[in-house]
Amino acid sequence: MLQRFRLQKKDFKMKNQPSTLITILLIFACLLGVQSRSLAIGHSITMTDTIIPAGFNPEKHVLLFLEMPKKNSTKKSEGITKKLDKAVKKNWPYKYEIVSQDEISGANSKYTDTSIYRYAILNSLSSYRGMRESHDPRPSQRGVYTQSTASVTSIDFCFYDRVTQEKYEYSGKHSSFIGMTISAFMKMIKKDKNIPDK
Repeated sequence: MLQRFRLQKKDFKMKNQPSTLITILLIFACLLGVQSRSLAIGHSITMTDTIIPAGFNPEKHVLLFLEMPKKNSTKKSEGITKKLDKAVKKNWPYKYEIVSQDEISGANSKYTDTSIYRYAILNSLSSYRGMRESHDPRPSQRGVYTQSTASVTSIDFCFYDRVTQEKYEYSGKHSSFIGMTISAFMKMIKKDKNIPDK
């Protein structure tokens, strides 16, 4: 009886072997097709193509940085705009201007020559409330409590093409500190445009 079971098991393996082999080959072919497609896409598109315009030339184009707004407002924040200027000066070796929204989008702006002032750098301020966990070891109060803390503002930047009116993706290098955000964003641009970082 034991011998017969083994033979049946052996016969079962033999009968299913071609279909198992075909299934494995089909899965392998599908995976290979997906892999080769992503390789083909990877050669033509890099991550920074959606963040940094391919046509941006720092020796030809002067970047227009949108002035920093006050929190929950569209009005200019003098203090934060000064910090933006200081951070850009420290991290960007080329010409740039800090301008208002009207100067970026207005037809009567002194920056209408898009052969020089084609690209603007827009900003994004995102606020969220932080959370803090506290642990109370007292027997009558034992447990973990979550409390809302102060509001945190995160800053990020993106390119805007004034000719095509295309807004590129934000850098993803956001931070609550404008100097850190600008430094990381400028490093991305320098790396993409083969500019040596000092």
